[in-house]
Amino acid sequence: MYIARVLCLLSWLCGCAETPPDDVLDYASCLLMNPLPIEATGNDDPHLGLKSIYACNCTEEELIEAPVHHYPDGALIIKVSSRETQDFPWLLATMRKREGSWEWAEYTRNFADEAFARIPGGSQICTDCHSQVSGVDWVFTVYQPGDPGGNE
Repeated sequence: MYIARVLCLLSWLCGCAETPPDDVLDYASCLLMNPLPIEATGNDDPHLGLKSIYACNCTEEELIEAPVHHYPDGALIIKVSSRETQDFPWLLATMRKREGSWEWAEYTRNFADEAFARIPGGSQICTDCHSQVSGVDWVFTVYQPGDPGGNE
């Protein structure tokens, strides 16, 4: 009976994983912050793969001023990571600014046709790393306008 209850609970939990909000899934409509993908910074990089960073709910002017004046409330920063051997994103790491503070979430998947599911856990792992850049509003990537080919 115990095994049946555990299996039932596991199947229920797997079917109820929190998926990203629509505005996160629509990241491609936001401003791309880095014209060239960011490569992994080493074996300790928590988001292995090639990364593109998107800023939503911000104007280009706000992004240019963000390192000095900080991001506005409502800003949504989305890191999209793809493995070099795959042609689809496997990770969405998000920062959403509300009432002057950042909220953190990560979503992952293993296959292109699989829905993203939120990784359980607290934000401490995110804030421990991002505290290195707390002076520039906790965001590592500085907005770089333009495209890599120089065809603005």
